Amino acid sequence: MAGYKGVLCQALDVKENQVQVRPSQHKFESHHNVLEVIRGSTFISAYLNRQAITLLSALGIPDEVFIGLKDLRVRELDKMLESEHTALDVLQRNVDEYGISISLADLIKAGFLRNNDRYLMNLISLFRIMMLRDIKKKAKIRVDKGAFLLGVLDVTETLQENQIYCCVSDPCNPSSRKVITGRCIVFRNPCFHPGDIRIVTAVECEALNHLVDVVVFPAVGSRDLPSECSGGDLDGDDFTVIYDERLIPPKMYEPMNYTAQKPRMVENVTMENIKSFFVKYIFSDKLGMIANAHLAKADFFEVGALHGQCKRLAQLHSDAVDFPKTGRPPEFPPELRASKFPDFMEKADRQSYESQKVLGILYRSINVSEEYTPQTNLNIENFDERLYVEGYDEFLDDARKLKREYDANIRGLMNQFGIMTEIEVTSGYIVNTITKVDKKKPRDVTKSVMEALIPIKRHYKKLFEQEFYNGGSNIITPDIRSRMESKAYAWYYVSYHPSELGDDDSENMISFPWIVHDILCDIAVRNNHKVKGTRRVSTPPTATFTEGTIRSTHNNQNGFNNNQNGFYNTTNYRNGSNGVSMEPIDLLGPDDVNSNIFSTGNQNQNYNFDQNQDLISGLNDKYEPSKYQHSIDDDLMADIEMLKLSIKKKY
Repeated sequence: MAGYKGVLCQALDVKENQVQVRPSQHKFESHHNVLEVIRGSTFISAYLNRQAITLLSALGIPDEVFIGLKDLRVRELDKMLESEHTALDVLQRNVDEYGISISLADLIKAGFLRNNDRYLMNLISLFRIMMLRDIKKKAKIRVDKGAFLLGVLDVTETLQENQIYCCVSDPCNPSSRKVITGRCIVFRNPCFHPGDIRIVTAVECEALNHLVDVVVFPAVGSRDLPSECSGGDLDGDDFTVIYDERLIPPKMYEPMNYTAQKPRMVENVTMENIKSFFVKYIFSDKLGMIANAHLAKADFFEVGALHGQCKRLAQLHSDAVDFPKTGRPPEFPPELRASKFPDFMEKADRQSYESQKVLGILYRSINVSEEYTPQTNLNIENFDERLYVEGYDEFLDDARKLKREYDANIRGLMNQFGIMTEIEVTSGYIVNTITKVDKKKPRDVTKSVMEALIPIKRHYKKLFEQEFYNGGSNIITPDIRSRMESKAYAWYYVSYHPSELGDDDSENMISFPWIVHDILCDIAVRNNHKVKGTRRVSTPPTATFTEGTIRSTHNNQNGFNNNQNGFYNTTNYRNGSNGVSMEPIDLLGPDDVNSNIFSTGNQNQNYNFDQNQDLISGLNDKYEPSKYQHSIDDDLMADIEMLKLSIKKKY
């Protein structure tokens, strides 16, 4: 905004619609006065990583603490497919930038995990593998008593030196607030020097109560606290705050001096200067080499990161970070380069050894598959009856057409990025690829895939909505909402219904309907009273016919009867003024439909269907709305569809 860049913080003494800035935030002249917000503060769970564990271990934290935290995380991941509560907790505390984990949490809340939905179960399995890989390869371990927060300044000057204020929300209950108090550690990634881990005191502060999901640093003291954390500042840096006593070291080391070298200056910058610097930067960029050398040396030496060579590497890394600003490349002498590497660094082409330190123990304790085989078998049991909405057949043809186009788009992405499964492409949880895509890091591959996928999903979401917003109005009337739900069910039907699937399970693609997962979740939650197997209906279903009297023909051997093989468990007919009503009935699920003949009678007509006749057309005839006047609720119609499907599959 107007050439200013930085962090804006809520202030109680600023008038409405005012923004106050500091001279240090002015970067260039501009007449563009629109305030552009890159991101807002939010709660993110705290994580340990290899660098933090290396420093904390050198500072005296026992190995058992890290191993215990790892074991807890692994147990949670192993329970995700069995426990909705655990799955929700893990997903809501592991939010990703693309919102996939939040979408998974929505599906679980709507009961799709309980119903063993194949798409959701595959996604959770992939999520678990990705989390286990992160623990194994990065030592990425979540810490419950902690947070990863944006740093801001205490403009009230209430906090004293070495104090912080930190009020956080609960990701599982956003309206809940907690003010952290007591001893904490604060650090900023990347961290290489023992002094980068700062021990501070978190306090309550009434003057700062309006600030949530940020860590507030004091404006007083001999040295600003953020700069002690790996040379950080308050211009958008994030900091990890941990208040787990087990992870607070017994003592704190002096912070490193992160003052950058003076930059080389020239009077006039020419294109030759720019080209020369660019080439110099390419050849002098040694950040990764220095970081790897620090990790290897810290594991090799008994005192770890406290060793002199590790401290020199920490200073080198700081100089390498500043190189683009100073123009002074760091000197990386041969004695600081690693000659052999611990096994957890997976340097197959270099001399390696089995690490006896905590990172090696953590690495070898995790067994995670390098490949992923999705569950692709779909049958009647995987078809969610709760999602049935009347009027869906109007949208079936269009749904089939759009699904074919969407599936082709997804297969195109799979081929483009060398990814083996639909689930990996549509989630960004990429476990294995057919080829090494440009030898990119997994995170870079995920970013490229998601940048290609998001426009595709946005396109089909727009196609879904366009007929409902054609008039330019965003008002959703009950009638429009009903049609939207019918259309969403049609999308689900063409993706999941066994009659729509091919013979090769591995070729069937099922991500299409989840473009409108919000609507499907609403339908599922509303119909959660429908239980798989034996379903109880909240309102007794009623069917009224104007032609004659319907009699139920029970045949214990061949018919859909009232025993364990029956479609109608209990049937009670009574005369109505316009005909005959069926009420109330317990409807058995599709698993129970296994008889050979469905037989009904009518005073004027007989419907007798056996395996030599067209059973489906008979059922269509019996329940054709144009022939009879019906009053049949969604539950009964859903079961009729299930019955027709079961007969079709049987014959």
